[in-house]
Amino acid sequence: MRNYKRKTERGKVSIDLLQRAADAVIRDGRKLKTVARELEICHMTLFRYVKKLKAGLTPTVGYYSRQVFNHDQEKTLAEYLLKCASIYFGLLPEEVRKLAYTCAIKFDMHNIPAS
Repeated sequence: MRNYKRKTERGKVSIDLLQRAADAVIRDGRKLKTVARELEICHMTLFRYVKKLKAGLTPTVGYYSRQVFNHDQEKTLAEYLLKCASIYFGLLPEEVRKLAYTCAIKFDMHNIPAS
């Protein structure tokens, strides 16, 4: 899927907004659903955030990043792919994935997703 279009707005609530809402619930004693409705946040998202705060955990917002390469490695790989494309026709998407996997093995990456 080359041009992904997001279908939901899940995981897009900012940490600042959640922190303000959690303060209103915990410190001010306001009802959770009322605060969620006023700030247009899903009440379950706010509930989970408040629950983690009360338990003393560090709450996270959104989804975690599954990025394999860091910025420099990704830039190097992109430059190589552009060079390949300028020399000859280029690589097919499947060949690019194989090359990326080979590079990840050579860079000794440990966060390669199973596929």
